[in-house]
Amino acid sequence: MKNPKIIKLDESVDLWLSYSWGNTKQGICGHLFEVIEYYYILKNHFKTKILINEIIPQEDIKILLESKYNFDIVEIEDILNNMVFNDNPTVLKGKNILITDGNFKTLKSKFLYFDKIIMFPCSDLTYYNLNNVYPLQDDRIYKKHINSYNYIKKILFKKFKPLISNNTNLMMYITKNVRELSIDELNDISSKYKHYNSKISLVTNVDYEESELLNINILKMPVENLMNKFGTYIYSPIHRKRDCSPRFLVECKFYGKDVIFHNIDYWEEDLGLKWRVYDIEHNFESLFLDEDDEIINLINDIIYNDKLK
Repeated sequence: MKNPKIIKLDESVDLWLSYSWGNTKQGICGHLFEVIEYYYILKNHFKTKILINEIIPQEDIKILLESKYNFDIVEIEDILNNMVFNDNPTVLKGKNILITDGNFKTLKSKFLYFDKIIMFPCSDLTYYNLNNVYPLQDDRIYKKHINSYNYIKKILFKKFKPLISNNTNLMMYITKNVRELSIDELNDISSKYKHYNSKISLVTNVDYEESELLNINILKMPVENLMNKFGTYIYSPIHRKRDCSPRFLVECKFYGKDVIFHNIDYWEEDLGLKWRVYDIEHNFESLFLDEDDEIINLINDIIYNDKLK
């Protein structure tokens, strides 16, 4: 291994909240929202900090907190003051960690030395069978593992800001790798939905040449006040046909946005998408993250007792 970057974390912190990292930067993404929202709940029960293993300007995160949430000044300062940034470490050592995207495939070249590694899974991997790995998983989606507990990921809607606009535009969300589409594919989608009489706002971190796109306006990530900029979301296929627990669909439901499922013909293959949509349609309030969420007791038992089965 060439010049490994070794980070020893603050030993007084009981629980670190993080998500996978590597050479490809995630930037402002749904997993960043997750660690912020779960920090807000868990900090009242454990000494908790947020661990971001890439460099994101803190000013960008502050803008996000102010535009997306109704956190007050004290809450924003608390969140920012309890964020630790590292640039793609190779080795991490600390007490306990919760990885919100459970992406061990990305982390296969990393070394995690923690008492307990808690995770929201994103695939069935043999790594889950390690003695100190504890998946908090939706049992409708994932096979039961030795240390797994049934849990459905939630969103802190009570701190979301209300809409200030009723924009009727179409919107697509395209990221590098798993969601990336070609210019031709994007133009085909634009032609298919031209009867909406609206330009498509394309939220992306891909370097498309806008002049080659038909009736598509590029919005570079991160986008401030995104929910105020569209009325209908075009959900496009994922190459791996696995969307672990799609967050944006839940937010669309909360804000009354319409969703078009474009060319999604693999519902029985993508159980994460299937059951997320089922819960949105049949049990929406079960996806609200509240102060007394069951995750508090689950983490308490995993970290301190390790007896809950």
